[in-house]
Amino acid sequence: MVDVDRARIAAALPHYDIGEMLGQGAHGAVFAARHRRLNVDRAVKVLLADDVNATDRFLTEARVMTVLDHPHIVRVHEYAERDGAWLLVMEYLPGGTLTGRGRCPPEQVAAWGLAVADALSAAHANGIVHRDIKPSNLLFTADGTLKVGDFGIAKLYAGADASASADLVGTPRYIAPEQILGGRVGPATDLYALGVTLYELLAGRPPYPRGLELPALIHHHLSVPPMPLDEPPARIAAVILHMLAKDPDDRPPSARACAVELARAASQDIGPNWLERAGVPLRVDGSVLREASEPATVVLRRPSPGRRRARWLLGAAGLLALLLVLVGGLVLRPDDDRGARTSDTATTATELDTYRGPPGFVTQFAFANHSSRVALLDDDGFVVLWTPGSQDTLGPIRIEGIIWDLTFDPSDTTLATAGSDAAVRFWNASSGKQNLAPITGLESEVGSVAFSRDGSVVAAADVSGIRLTNPGETRPFESMPVAAVTNHGLVYSPDGRRLASSSEAGVELWEVNTGALLRRLPGTTPSSGVVFSPDGSLLAAAVGEGRIQVWSVAEGIPVGPVIVVPNLSPGGAVAFDENSTHLVTCERTTVRWWDPTTARQVREPLILHTTAPPGASAFNRDATRLAISAGDGTVRLWSMD
Repeated sequence: MVDVDRARIAAALPHYDIGEMLGQGAHGAVFAARHRRLNVDRAVKVLLADDVNATDRFLTEARVMTVLDHPHIVRVHEYAERDGAWLLVMEYLPGGTLTGRGRCPPEQVAAWGLAVADALSAAHANGIVHRDIKPSNLLFTADGTLKVGDFGIAKLYAGADASASADLVGTPRYIAPEQILGGRVGPATDLYALGVTLYELLAGRPPYPRGLELPALIHHHLSVPPMPLDEPPARIAAVILHMLAKDPDDRPPSARACAVELARAASQDIGPNWLERAGVPLRVDGSVLREASEPATVVLRRPSPGRRRARWLLGAAGLLALLLVLVGGLVLRPDDDRGARTSDTATTATELDTYRGPPGFVTQFAFANHSSRVALLDDDGFVVLWTPGSQDTLGPIRIEGIIWDLTFDPSDTTLATAGSDAAVRFWNASSGKQNLAPITGLESEVGSVAFSRDGSVVAAADVSGIRLTNPGETRPFESMPVAAVTNHGLVYSPDGRRLASSSEAGVELWEVNTGALLRRLPGTTPSSGVVFSPDGSLLAAAVGEGRIQVWSVAEGIPVGPVIVVPNLSPGGAVAFDENSTHLVTCERTTVRWWDPTTARQVREPLILHTTAPPGASAFNRDATRLAISAGDGTVRLWSMD
């Protein structure tokens, strides 16, 4: 603490009566003050320090807050220096801060988040990133208006000045991964800190366990997902978790977009009168609320020339960064992402409909070939047939056991299921009733099933191999020996001549007419999931967590390097686009397009949203539609335009 001489303040600010001290820190204090002529209350922030960094930050705050004029940013009225004292005359905010508020009503949390996001949008439009958003820097006026203050460590994020300093700048509890790793700060940095703040207000607890020592806390910021927000409101919770993505590219694309997401989520979760219920004074751009009332459409544009993305290495590199931060104040500067070369093509996704089932995850999907119908397999092993755009649902379809896989026949009239009852069963897609005799001549539970392209043959995999059967017959007519085919690990080529399987032995191609093994593809042991391109020339399979290999079907060799997809889980979606030129993936809620010959991304990633933590996802055959499940029992269907 320092001894602040009131006489020095009065001498520097002769038009003010200096009142009581409102707070004190290591280098200065804040006093109440009143302008003698205008009869208005002000706050005077005083810095008394010889520390160059402290004075530089104080001057930065003065310059930034003078430039910014927004109803949710603390206003600066005057700056002065005298006899080694630096003074900032600011708006008087007697309502306290957001600190210690505990768990708050969701409508208030959303309104406060909207106010801060709108304020940050104004700062970002001026090329300024705050870098220290936290409850103690969010202050209230007498009427309850929330304002963003303390831009002392704010930084320009445009140009070369965008990289972080060599010091760990920010408050550890709210610091973004890119700040820890010394990466490029930007609008997403502030959104992460705001996400932590809103999480605390909504849940009444931080996103990571309390009491963590600094090394463990930094490790959680870098590598550990936030604790789930399992209780309603689900959509607001989903937006907050979106803000807490480890990779800044996976957060909302801007503060304004974040504001729109929050407003839309609050309207959906609470109702159109949510702002009245919140009772929070709000003075944001009216277009934000208007846009929030419109259907959700995501549009991504080409980045400005020369812009590069940083991807965050969240394993060993994160721990190394942690050690460097702790022992020397140094940070890692990640290499440019080799996969971020993007094309001029803008990509949009339009939400078509939402299925609302009982709580729990849908774990697998089957898209009809010629209609909009989707079969949904939940984590209890039950199937529902859903027709988006209507209230038409059939089911649940059940067996004596658990259903492991499902697929439509080429005419979409029949759904086949494979299950733990050692049978393949056939269901009328219009009534949900069994319409053909089941295939029962199998040796064990069946993990995968596929129809040939003309629907005349069903391939099913049990523990001993692949069995071929004509629909309506009960026993297979052909067997192909292969060990432990994975769930959903069978697929016919578009021309119907080949069958691909993925298993512990790798990816294998079979001749359908003879049952002969054509080839085992290299570099595929073990593998899971397999998909042909629409023209049948390429085949892709997962060859490890987050790793996908693409082969030429004709030559049986890889067409390029292994594609490394961040955070791709076994429930993630993989498909080729309708032109068979690009591989498309979805991990959680991020869609990416890849050139299979170079393993580089060819478009900007597309960020979608769910109402709760996301689960499995799936594309239809040509990646023009995408379904994503969430833990609250919902499935959102998107059209990929």
